[in-house]
Amino acid sequence: MKVLVIYYSQSGKTKRLAEEIAKNFKVAGNEVELASIEPVKEKDYTTNVREAREGVEAKIKPAVADVSGYDLICVGTPVWSSSPATSVNGYIASITGIKGKKVACFATCGGGSAGSTLEKLRTKLEGKEAIIVDTFGIDSTRPFSEDVRQSVKDFVRKLMV
Repeated sequence: MKVLVIYYSQSGKTKRLAEEIAKNFKVAGNEVELASIEPVKEKDYTTNVREAREGVEAKIKPAVADVSGYDLICVGTPVWSSSPATSVNGYIASITGIKGKKVACFATCGGGSAGSTLEKLRTKLEGKEAIIVDTFGIDSTRPFSEDVRQSVKDFVRKLMV
């Protein structure tokens, strides 16, 4: 299976989760591309959170826009005010070749739940006719412990069925 794991991370926590997801796919024998979403202009956290709540689509540097060559796309974001990061919104707006593609969403949050953020991602991607196969969120204030690693393994295992 050819997998794209693409994410935005300001603090490095979502990046770490994306790397763990990609590693688990590789260990299972899949072809994996790991890519980050980079904004054209990084803004301060307060502005980012306000704009995320408003659903702003940030301008991003070129990323893997055409996903037609992948069997599975995993999209990751930090949780900002119960919303996806503006760079992820910008990426989803620019993505092509996603109609009918299997997509999994993942998120990191600093407490509370990633549920509403993942639901917003689901809605945006289903609006582009993607097929959401699963979602996954972790509390990034917890140490990246063996139980978190096991949860990632379980998430990846479900996606390969």
